[in-house]
Amino acid sequence: MKNTTIYPAATAHYHNGEAAKQGEASDTLNLRERENALEVIGTPAQVATINAGARLLAIDGERYICLIDNTIKWGTTVLATVEGQVLNACIAGQFLIVATTEGYICLHRTASGYDRLNPHDAIPLLHLCAVGGSATSIATEAYSFKTPMDRWQSPLPAADLAGMAEVMRKAWQSLTRQTTDSGQLSRPMLVRYGVRLWDDSYMWLSAPVVVGDGAVKSNHRASVEAIVSDGKFVAIPATTLTLPCYRLGITVAKGIDSKWASLVKSIDILATDEADTVNCRQLDYRMSTTNVGERRYVFEFGPSPRGLAGIKSDLLATSWQVIASCSDIDSLNRLHFTTSNTAVAATSALPGATTYVLTESLTTGITVNNATCSAVNARNCATVIPHSAMCHNGRLYTGGLSMRLKHPWHPLQLFAGTVKTGNCTVTTQLKIATEQGMANVVRTDELNYIPTAINPLLATADARTASMRIEIAAGGTVRVLERELWPHHESGQAVAFASDLHPHEPASGMANAVHDSGLQIRCEGEIEVSATANPFACTRHHCPTGTAVLAMAVANRPIYSGGFARYPIYVFSDQGIFALPQLSSGAYGEARLLSRKILAHGFMPVEGGDKVWFKSRLGQLCSVSGATVTLHLNACKAQQLAWNDAENELCMLDDDGKMQVLMSGGRTSRLSLTAKWLFHDHAHALAITHVGGVLDLRQEIAGDTTQSIHWLSLPAVFGHSMNTAVKRLIWNIFSRQVDLHLTLRGCRGEGCHGFIIDHVHVRGNLNAPLALPIIAQPYRSLRLEIEGTAPSGALLRQVVLG
Repeated sequence: MKNTTIYPAATAHYHNGEAAKQGEASDTLNLRERENALEVIGTPAQVATINAGARLLAIDGERYICLIDNTIKWGTTVLATVEGQVLNACIAGQFLIVATTEGYICLHRTASGYDRLNPHDAIPLLHLCAVGGSATSIATEAYSFKTPMDRWQSPLPAADLAGMAEVMRKAWQSLTRQTTDSGQLSRPMLVRYGVRLWDDSYMWLSAPVVVGDGAVKSNHRASVEAIVSDGKFVAIPATTLTLPCYRLGITVAKGIDSKWASLVKSIDILATDEADTVNCRQLDYRMSTTNVGERRYVFEFGPSPRGLAGIKSDLLATSWQVIASCSDIDSLNRLHFTTSNTAVAATSALPGATTYVLTESLTTGITVNNATCSAVNARNCATVIPHSAMCHNGRLYTGGLSMRLKHPWHPLQLFAGTVKTGNCTVTTQLKIATEQGMANVVRTDELNYIPTAINPLLATADARTASMRIEIAAGGTVRVLERELWPHHESGQAVAFASDLHPHEPASGMANAVHDSGLQIRCEGEIEVSATANPFACTRHHCPTGTAVLAMAVANRPIYSGGFARYPIYVFSDQGIFALPQLSSGAYGEARLLSRKILAHGFMPVEGGDKVWFKSRLGQLCSVSGATVTLHLNACKAQQLAWNDAENELCMLDDDGKMQVLMSGGRTSRLSLTAKWLFHDHAHALAITHVGGVLDLRQEIAGDTTQSIHWLSLPAVFGHSMNTAVKRLIWNIFSRQVDLHLTLRGCRGEGCHGFIIDHVHVRGNLNAPLALPIIAQPYRSLRLEIEGTAPSGALLRQVVLG
């Protein structure tokens, strides 16, 4: 026969009945494919030790964060105690986020350890209201009628009406400009405050409230007596038009926790544009005659007042600008709102507290649109409980959300009018319509001041809120205000305005015995994506309605084919695998179905080798890349995966603790290494032993590390008639200090297979091909077997049969 070369290869997952029974076709132990050869795998280097039985949650630089029972620890330092079940942990910038079935645990890395952060502690308590200002006045121009009038009665002739309207327009515009130049406000607007982080994102916004509601008047008319000459009315003399003004008052009732001082950039005061209360191009006038004493002919005129509906619409439809900012957090914690354009007010808005007034109306140039406000409102109105979480490129991705509804806004932000000294209990009840039914969300606050009125605008951060009830209990009496709310989707809120745009007056009533339903809302198909290195600024995206998110993964390289663009999110749901393409803006588009394969229960996908690897409920090991889902193994027993970048291979841990690797060629090799679990993130691929050893799968110990190896090849068919003979066998093994049994096996069919044709035992160094003569005998196919020990790095090269 001619020489036949057989290249050693790892285990192929199919059955060849010519040689063996099912499952006996080939076998590979502790060997890795390497350019038409097999190389002995080295032992993974041990890089750390954790307590036996501890679960490795995350690696933050050189810090190994573990879970022991219900305690999160760094070494011996206790970082947090967990309620519920830990899902996983993610590193996002300087934050360690632990996702649990009760919500998030957020830990901020410091030089000496970690600070556990509660977002509520980053929220100061401010009271925003209108405080007294000085009225501004301007002289109107005198006006002569086009034609002297014989009679003093309305309506004015059309020409005179247009002329007087132009006089009023000029006067009013000059008056409002003069007011602005003085740093005062003269029209109503909405104000709120926000907590701004160092990436200039807002993690929290307060309730919007109306200030300047006193500027909403039935008229702004000036009064003047007409000039009469020769019995005719000839002119209107110059007069004074006065505009009441106010300033914005800011009172700090509570600062923020010192742990947040290095994370919060500033506390910003945001405001909408002032809403026009008049139409200065239309004249509002009245002509009257007094008959008491000397007869007088009085002309009252001013700009035409706008309808309340238009004013309300303008207040809600405009964007927000930053009009003041306090970046001195230490000063804020001393209850001082220090900034360049504020001064101490003469009077206090809150009993016993210092009120600061805005002295300039200039903005800082920062605009916050309503879409951003809507995202922050949605984040504020519920405690997010993730069912899967992951981190990629510093962003936190959360899917399969549940929400525990809450009212994020302190009642102090709703108060208007005079706030008196005293004690009261304020109970706020929201009725929110959900798919699971109506939910009662109740908040109770004990205060050391008593409000006399409630702001003209009631708002909640959940647009589904149907009604709000406020109870103020003080001195044995209860005052109640209850309003139906309607959704304002542009700002992501539910709102209710007072009909006259003036403060609500609570009525005498009785306490309503309510309780918080504690309803947990399941948000099917929703995921959240945070800003880079900032888990507190998130936007929400939707998969198809009705899908339960089981896990997520992100493509680790840009994918431009198939319309997926950049880095799509792969969402593994109970209806299949969906992809959310990332748009050029960075936002995510509409979900697209990739496959109906469903992720195995409790299995976490792993990214590696430009693919996302996962196991289906049918036991199939698959990968997804771009828009393609590929099947690799039909009967996979792996329970955990870790991707080894150093060798471009997938490590698999079976439920019995045994490991194997899937190589780039699609074949697998068993490992003698046993582990309790695998750990994988974008920087590590680790195996954790039962005694707490942490083994780096990407770093193998070189040198004389000896491994037990085994290779049993697939059968090679030489002659169906069994008349072909092998006369020579050349083994090509290059290594030092091997102890190997080299065997040539023959097969004559199902009844007789695997019998030994030739066997040799080699020990020591092999640096040249080993040629052996063979005694010819009948066979149909041949198999090669190598078993024994060899040092890591030893190579099994091609075998020649001739």
